[in-house]
Amino acid sequence: MDASEKKQIWRDSLLAMKNSLLGTYELTTTVYEQEKFLRCWNPDGPDYLVFSDYRRNEGRRRIQDVMEVIDDALERLDRCDTREASRIFLQTMKQVARFSRLARLIEDTRESFGRT
Repeated sequence: MDASEKKQIWRDSLLAMKNSLLGTYELTTTVYEQEKFLRCWNPDGPDYLVFSDYRRNEGRRRIQDVMEVIDDALERLDRCDTREASRIFLQTMKQVARFSRLARLIEDTRESFGRT
């Protein structure tokens, strides 16, 4: 496997990860919002619900930060040798993992205080 094939595999992996993260965010946010919508129609449901909350606001900003990290890595992959490309790929994977852990921590903490 030559250097350009390796770089293409790393590029494809980052693009797949980006699409997966964005799709997962959109799907889970939609499900969450639909659950809230259905609860408001329940006679025992809350009198007041906020539909555009943390997930749509801060969550959206957080996912955009991750997308920027991946886009930056994709751009840098085009301008480097194979060794540096490997380093960029690994560094990006670590950054995305940190963002994901932080996002999970924030969401779990928020849920422990009760969903709105």
